[in-house]
Amino acid sequence: MNTAAAFADFRTYPLISALTGVQTLVDRVLVKWADDRVSPFHHQWLRDNCPCPQCVYTATREQVLEIIDVAQDLMPDNARIDSDGCLAVDWQDGHCSR
Repeated sequence: MNTAAAFADFRTYPLISALTGVQTLVDRVLVKWADDRVSPFHHQWLRDNCPCPQCVYTATREQVLEIIDVAQDLMPDNARIDSDGCLAVDWQDGHCSR
């Protein structure tokens, strides 16, 4: 019996392309990569996929956040690349996704 799927995925993955820029728009955040690609991320998607311990149970990686509880008109106060090279988003409700 294979029980691998029963355990959270705690592997790390190699960095393929570093973040080089972030721009906040009315309905999405644009992320620019070192290879000049640009990826759009909708505000709701970013908030729903926040990996912090308040939003995801760290032992199992099960999502704790219920996106239905987040305002539909959610907007970031600030989006930036932090000192570790990660995308960090400060939300209007005081939460920080990183």
